Amino acid sequence: MLRSARSGVLVVISCLAVILLGAQSAWAAQGWGPLSTAGAGAAGYGTGSGELTFNGERGLSIAGRATDVCGSDPSGNGMGVYVQVYQWYADGTSAGVGTHIKDANGCGNGASSYGYAAVTNPTGKRIAYVAVLVCEIDQDGSQQPICAASAKKYNPNV
Repeated sequence: MLRSARSGVLVVISCLAVILLGAQSAWAAQGWGPLSTAGAGAAGYGTGSGELTFNGERGLSIAGRATDVCGSDPSGNGMGVYVQVYQWYADGTSAGVGTHIKDANGCGNGASSYGYAAVTNPTGKRIAYVAVLVCEIDQDGSQQPICAASAKKYNPNV
């Protein structure tokens, strides 16, 4: 009888460990990048990499670096690199939620910009997954962004 009581306690402790470890992994950071817009036909290009963490069902935070590499941008003044997050919700809808990290310091400074931000969820809906985009804009007259997207990052809490 004492033996079965001990094994019952061990089973309970083992189950608690599995539950706690599972919950902890739901908050673990997921890497994104490195992403690059190089080779897309623009005079310059942008790079970015970092990680994101889902904070429950409805929130996330992002950290990382963005670098504007101007290359042969004829104006010598790149407009910058911007890291954005696009969210897909559990109900099938989606939304872009703005710029969270950027390097818009111009060409030639060789610097990367580091950023950390809590990403807004304007809908309050449950986030199923996200993609991170690194978008570069050259000052070439068109000022159209060229973007590279990460693989989908799934929310383990949903």
